[in-house]
Amino acid sequence: MQLLVENQRLRSASPMLPSPWAPPSLQSQASVMKWKVNQETLRRILNIPDLDYVDIAFILDKKEELPAKQRAQAEQIVNTTLFRNWIVTTSSAKLLVQWDSQLPQTIAEVSPLSVFCATMVQALQAKERFLSVQWFCGRHVDPTGAGTYVGGRAMLRSLIDQLLREHSFDMQKMYPEIDHASLQEGQISELERLLCWLIQQLPQTITLICIIDGVVLYERPEHYDEAWPGLACLLRMTGDLSLAATVKVLFTSTPGPTLFRAAFEEENLILNVDTMPRLEWTPSNERMARELGDGLDEPVTEYHQYDRKSI
Repeated sequence: MQLLVENQRLRSASPMLPSPWAPPSLQSQASVMKWKVNQETLRRILNIPDLDYVDIAFILDKKEELPAKQRAQAEQIVNTTLFRNWIVTTSSAKLLVQWDSQLPQTIAEVSPLSVFCATMVQALQAKERFLSVQWFCGRHVDPTGAGTYVGGRAMLRSLIDQLLREHSFDMQKMYPEIDHASLQEGQISELERLLCWLIQQLPQTITLICIIDGVVLYERPEHYDEAWPGLACLLRMTGDLSLAATVKVLFTSTPGPTLFRAAFEEENLILNVDTMPRLEWTPSNERMARELGDGLDEPVTEYHQYDRKSI
């Protein structure tokens, strides 16, 4: 009885100790999130493999099955004034490259434009100041082949994961900006917010290139609602003057998109591959990568005239 009375007295005089089995309070949860979530933890939450590596390997493996003339036609994109203006300007920019009239051959949703984008990624990886993120829509439209990695939600998760893989961020700054529970649930709005936040944190020394191939496929009703928020986020970044980094967005599409083209049409930022001259030469990924790489080193802010001999 004396022990019971003493226990009652101590409980009334002392704060209750939390049970080890009780769920943590909101305050303690916030504290854990603030200090414990690093980039690797966030990547585990996103739970998505390096799909860009897999996609590029698949595309380059299929390239020889595409007509050589069409691949050579796509390679000429790097020689156009519109593309050169886009790639070398020191400010943010966007560009839509479409193949709309005489459609090229595609194999498993891989087109000559897909090969162009994959080769471009390889060239960018050799340049220290460039950071590229990419998504090949044609590889992620059919659940039969892509499993759960289909549509806009998978695209957002992959783009975020690529940024986390390629650049170091101060994750403590993320704590008040992102809702962890919504992120774990995979909410589109929270994924979009995280993607935009990460881009906003990139330093002035970085030029971010965002390449989205086959965007017309995400105009389909089953994909549009999920895909548009992420694509719109990327496009908004090109017009955000508060960003430290330079952000460049390249959309490619065959045929040309209907809904997405409005973001480029007013400013005449649409390059039609159909209108380019058809040259009789053998396609060469190595030549294209070399020409593109040389162009990335040009110390100019705007490209008005282009002479192939210069590269």
